[in-house]
Amino acid sequence: MPAPLPEALRRRIVAAVVGEKLTIPEAACRFMAGEATVKRLLWRFRATGNVDPSPMGGDRVSRIPRSDAGKLVTLVEEMPDATIAELLAAYETRHGVSLSPAAMSRTLAREALTRKKKPSSPRSVTRRASQTPATDSGSSKR
Repeated sequence: MPAPLPEALRRRIVAAVVGEKLTIPEAACRFMAGEATVKRLLWRFRATGNVDPSPMGGDRVSRIPRSDAGKLVTLVEEMPDATIAELLAAYETRHGVSLSPAAMSRTLAREALTRKKKPSSPRSVTRRASQTPATDSGSSKR
């Protein structure tokens, strides 16, 4: 996502439309901005009285804060073969916090917790057919 327009440019665009009575296409052309951008700036100015940009992005606030991560570690240690759905149900039952599967996965990743369903099992060995030739009991002799 590109950075917001500088505040000075935002103010000049709004001043041109409101003060100089330029049309939206004229202001867009003069300041080399899109018409939709000019419309949004005017809408923001009329709604809030300023042209300051809204904050961009930000960090997701986890439903499991870092201080409570130990609870999840304990849960995973107690239920090492649990699926995400099983961990979600157990966490909600114990702590009363409902989480999404994505939030649980992010928290597990953040805490470097892996959930391998089963330990590696030995490689299966397929027995080969015996090395002795099979006898053909139903064939006719020549």
